[in-house]
Amino acid sequence: MSWTRTKYIHIIIASVLTIGVGGMWYFQRLTDPFYWLMLTIVAWATLIFYFFQSKYLLQSIFFTVAFTSGVYGFSTQAYSNYSLINSVYSTFRLFLLDVDNVFTKTGSNFFKLPLSIEIARWSAAFYTVSTFSLLFFRYFGQTLKANWVRFRGNHILIFGYSNHAAILIENLAKDGYRVAIVEEKLSDEERMDIYESGAAYFTGNSLKTSVYKKSALTRAKHILLMDQEDSKNLDNYLSISNYLNEQNIDNIVQLFIHIKNKKSEQILENIVKDSKKGQTLEKMRTRVFNSYQLHAEKLLEKNPLHTGYEESLRKFDGNSLHLLFIGFGKMNQHLAHQALHRTHYISNQKIKVTVFDRNIKKVQKDWNYLAPFASKVANCTFKSLDLDYEKVNDQLGLIEKPTHVFISLYDDYLDMIEGLQLIQSLKDVPIFIKMQDNRILSDWLQENESEYLKVKRYNFLREVLTFESVVEGEVQRMAEIAHENYRELKENLGKGEERAWVNLDEFKRESNRYQMLHGEIKLMLMGLTTTDQSGERSLSLQEFNDHVKPLVETMAKVEKERWNAFYYLKGWSTLPLEQVTPDYKDDSDKKVHGCLVSWDELDEVSKKAQVNFKEYDIDTIYNLYHYFTAQGLKIIKGEKE
Repeated sequence: MSWTRTKYIHIIIASVLTIGVGGMWYFQRLTDPFYWLMLTIVAWATLIFYFFQSKYLLQSIFFTVAFTSGVYGFSTQAYSNYSLINSVYSTFRLFLLDVDNVFTKTGSNFFKLPLSIEIARWSAAFYTVSTFSLLFFRYFGQTLKANWVRFRGNHILIFGYSNHAAILIENLAKDGYRVAIVEEKLSDEERMDIYESGAAYFTGNSLKTSVYKKSALTRAKHILLMDQEDSKNLDNYLSISNYLNEQNIDNIVQLFIHIKNKKSEQILENIVKDSKKGQTLEKMRTRVFNSYQLHAEKLLEKNPLHTGYEESLRKFDGNSLHLLFIGFGKMNQHLAHQALHRTHYISNQKIKVTVFDRNIKKVQKDWNYLAPFASKVANCTFKSLDLDYEKVNDQLGLIEKPTHVFISLYDDYLDMIEGLQLIQSLKDVPIFIKMQDNRILSDWLQENESEYLKVKRYNFLREVLTFESVVEGEVQRMAEIAHENYRELKENLGKGEERAWVNLDEFKRESNRYQMLHGEIKLMLMGLTTTDQSGERSLSLQEFNDHVKPLVETMAKVEKERWNAFYYLKGWSTLPLEQVTPDYKDDSDKKVHGCLVSWDELDEVSKKAQVNFKEYDIDTIYNLYHYFTAQGLKIIKGEKE
């Protein structure tokens, strides 16, 4: 039961007690009015513990009630005069589950206690039992949890304990999942944090089979590699894959590996390729994830970049978007990377990206690793700016007015100051500000939303690192639906067979994910949107096709540009036309593809390969109907509200 619910129950009890005591006092039926008044005051006063206590809240309340009632009862209800010191002493004996009989002459064990002592002794008993239970579980709870995980299995096993892992663990435990952590060394504070989150932990070398056995790795439902260092995650990946293939298990283990750097991702791709050649991955299905990428996807899904610029983006000669990034660490780099995947419109102008950062050479190098050939997708400009000495407003006159501003610096307060200063110069421009996972500044923004309507905060990590985003993969699941719909449709039309989703490699799955993420944008460009409202009338398949038909080639060109951008940002380049044959259209080892050309040039590639590649892009547009309706959504005319 949450403390919030407990507090409401507490308030109800205090209110009932107040009304009851007031009523009895009014009708002069209280036998001990001073005691009931004191108890009512205690009931309201103990609400203060909710602001200062969380771990020992109930113990604090029971102790206060037991002590005040006990001292009062022994002082006023004893058979003969009983001193204050003796009353306090007898009250403390209540916590030892014993009652001093000072209420009868004989001192017999069989006697009736005053109400104040009854309340005191039962409160003391609850305090004592609950405190001993806490102590027991503090010293033996981890052992019990670890054994329970081994016995039940079907748990989520996380390798590596970091800030991101701690947030995910807390969210998983809240949702009722069994969670266990494997870490070589944990401080006492970290052990307590893990225990209080509801998870179990196993310490030891994560590359040793002994740790795999005691953490019941083969019986885990999901395995997450979340060490802060990519190299450690890659080592764990190789060790676990070798261990699993030595085990006699029937189930396929789902493994998720957190990779921060592009170079590490390339190393993993090579490992997977070599493993597939040796068929050493047959018992493990792997998916790469990145908390910064998840954050960027969620932010841009909630705040589409095209909002407010729809009319311009639907015109061939319309203006493109201009994104200004103030600070270009990992968070903003991934936001820019996601934007380059999504910002493909009818407008023939490339998206513009301007970066202000004090370490411009370093961030430019990092960006080139993350987004190779980004210049083929966007016009990127990097400017050195040190906000300790310079002002952003002074630089705005030197660049084209941005359509969006993203601020992610090394200091939250500096983020806020720069954001509020920019409001004066860019009143109609959305400004996104990064904040740490606390609620002080964000609550202030919420309270002043009417004044700062265009100012928005980045998502908190606790809103991003959830089971749905990391393990279940909301985007991944929707991409799978889209792929299976397309596969079924293609087979029904006799256009050949497509591989099932489970048989696709990670690269193809990611390609489908980005195609799916662009689906709503394509609808917007055609003057359509989706809704889940039951009262809305959905377009039929025929009505959708009739609406799309005059726009289909224009939209197919947009899809072609999006597809090109995906490959360019993955580091691929164009396979020369003279090398294209029906049997050689692309080469994943060399990262070259014959179709990485413009829409107009695609006809020549199709002739050489003897495949109508334009048909793929056209099919994508028509298949939007099946993709969205499969999710229970309706396609209607109009703008997203």
